[in-house]
Amino acid sequence: MARFSAFVTLAVLIAFVLALSYSTPADGRPVIRSEGSERPTAGGMRRVLKDHDAWNKRKDEENKRKDEENKRKDEENKRKDEENKRKDEETKRKDEENKRKDEENKRKDEENKRKDEENKRKDEENKRKDEENKRKDEENKRKGRGE
Repeated sequence: MARFSAFVTLAVLIAFVLALSYSTPADGRPVIRSEGSERPTAGGMRRVLKDHDAWNKRKDEENKRKDEENKRKDEENKRKDEENKRKDEETKRKDEENKRKDEENKRKDEENKRKDEENKRKDEENKRKDEENKRKDEENKRKGRGE
């Protein structure tokens, strides 16, 4: 019975040491931790390597998915950049057209101002002539009456 108890104790101790020698860091990757001169058994090493392979495969798939998503985002950004460039060109074209129209309106305003001044000058001249004609008419009336 003592032999059996010693065997069970030894088995529990070995299981405990093996549990301590294998652990996983925060990212889930299995790690071999050797304490002193302890080495994992061949079967344990195969399990750890198999876990590493699965972890690497999972990480590779995750990286591939992220790369595809980044590629999609890059294409979307490129499309948006092209659209923004097109909009900028359209805005530039409209600005140039508005500038041209503003210059045309300014030219027309100056022409209208010039015409208004000319009409004002002509009105003043006509008013002066009307006054002169009125004065001459009055003078002729006086001469006709013999004054």
